[in-house]
Amino acid sequence: MALIKTPYNLIYNDDGSLCVTLRDDDIPFEGVKSFAVEEGTTNYFIYPLTQEYYGGSLRSARSYYTTNGYKIIATDQPLSGPLPGCQVTATNTEKISISGWTDLSLVRIYIAGYDSTGSNIWPQFLTNVAPDTKGYFSITIDLSSAPSSLAYINVGIGSTSTPSYWIEKIQVEKKSFSTSFVDGTRAEGKTILPFGINKNFVISFWGNWSMQ
Repeated sequence: MALIKTPYNLIYNDDGSLCVTLRDDDIPFEGVKSFAVEEGTTNYFIYPLTQEYYGGSLRSARSYYTTNGYKIIATDQPLSGPLPGCQVTATNTEKISISGWTDLSLVRIYIAGYDSTGSNIWPQFLTNVAPDTKGYFSITIDLSSAPSSLAYINVGIGSTSTPSYWIEKIQVEKKSFSTSFVDGTRAEGKTILPFGINKNFVISFWGNWSMQ
């Protein structure tokens, strides 16, 4: 049986049934044919929203934004900014992936880089990403063009063409691909089979893994 991964991080078996994850709040139900062991990651976008991005810098979030669970609602945000933002410790040897859900037709992502003294060494630049028909978006940004003294980046995510919109379950992580949403840090997944296996079975995976 093959596994099929959708662009918005759901995994299905090739017969159309859903592959479930192993979480405390996602207990496999009767009839499950496969399960996913999730990769560990850290989401640098902090909930509830406390920071906004403006001109490459971060400051305390103002009254343009309200947070409802993991949904950030922008109301009458100035078109010149700010945007919901976060900071990521990073070097120019890394990549970051940004993902989430929105009602926007185009998500604008601004990034500016700084060295360990707080000097702006990588000028602000803009990257656009179009969500799919379900409102999900994901993009990976290579930091290799930044100076070698890069210590951290500031990231702004939202719109500078629409004053009122929402973004939800935003994830900013230091990976070359987006993983499923987590608030904070998720430990590396581990599955233990406490019995011997004496018949054929299939292991299908994405990413790094080890067997002990």
